[in-house]
Amino acid sequence: MSMTTGTPQLARSSAWPNVLRHRATVDAAGVLSEHRRQQVDWMWAIVEQRAVGPVPQRRSFKAHAPALEAELASGSTTLTGALELLSLFTNG
Repeated sequence: MSMTTGTPQLARSSAWPNVLRHRATVDAAGVLSEHRRQQVDWMWAIVEQRAVGPVPQRRSFKAHAPALEAELASGSTTLTGALELLSLFTNG
């Protein structure tokens, strides 16, 4: 479900307008954008920690990195999803 529609039960509840108002406030303050930017930094820190050293320099890894960073920063993927994809490169 998207943030504009929510779950069917929540969308019908009296709380939903408060949820949408909170989301608008968070968006206007830039909190969500900052959180997404932090997730990109966290992703690389976790990858480096798991790889016990610098991020692998494989061409295929480097080719996917910018798109994955953009997806994470835009919110179209989660930190967990990004790390799962990157683990294919660091563990292989």
